Amino acid sequence: MKYHIKFLIAIGIIIAQLIIITSQITPVESAAMDETRAAETRIANSEARIQNVADKIAAEKKAIEDKIVAEKKAEEDRIAAMKKAEDDKLAAEQKAVADKIAAEKKATEDKIADSKRPITASRIYGLEGEEAIALAQKYMVGIWTGSYRMGSDTWWMRWDVMADGTMTIRTASQDLTRAVREALRNFDAAKDEWGDPEKYQWKIVVGKYYNTGAQYYAIQTTRDAADPGWYNGCKGAITLGGWLASDTVEFNDNSAKGDQISMTRGDHSPFAQAGH
Repeated sequence: MKYHIKFLIAIGIIIAQLIIITSQITPVESAAMDETRAAETRIANSEARIQNVADKIAAEKKAIEDKIVAEKKAEEDRIAAMKKAEDDKLAAEQKAVADKIAAEKKATEDKIADSKRPITASRIYGLEGEEAIALAQKYMVGIWTGSYRMGSDTWWMRWDVMADGTMTIRTASQDLTRAVREALRNFDAAKDEWGDPEKYQWKIVVGKYYNTGAQYYAIQTTRDAADPGWYNGCKGAITLGGWLASDTVEFNDNSAKGDQISMTRGDHSPFAQAGH
């Protein structure tokens, strides 16, 4: 209790001294102090405004820098995209050229390989139009022979088909005796068993069988109307076979009573077998 009273007395003394000091400040000093505090407030406000401006400038600067960076990246992306598009276009053009060259090379190789393959009826019928006709024309060039019966005799027919559109047709009897053939040759050494050739023109024609409607390719022979010959206008149809050896030309021979003669490539007559 004693100490408590002393503490209160000390507090009272301090307060009394403060009152005395405050009462001693003059109005001028009080105004100066107010001005000082006001100035300090203004300075603080100015610093705050300056800081705000600085922050705004910094934000605008950053926004500009970010915009510049974004625009630069966009430009780089655009240039990269254009370059990629150009590269892709160039690659596509180069590929197209390479593919064209490869296709042309393959077509040439196929054409060369195809030209080395034997021409068969199956190849002709596997084509269409002018291409098939052109191949049929090549197919027909060469020697063709076939036999037929006339009365009691076996007769042979021979075609020598040339690439220029001409051909010769010759016939001979297989049943002539050897002595007669020898006599004929002794009489005229230029003659052989085949006798005199008749000359014709030939071409490939396209038609359809009336009973089936299937298309056929045929060799058609023609001769001057003043000298029609036996086979003028006769037509031989190229029939479908598996291989060259089995391909035939079915020939309707008006001179052989309408018989159909199967002509095959090469000279298969007994005259050829006899060495003539």
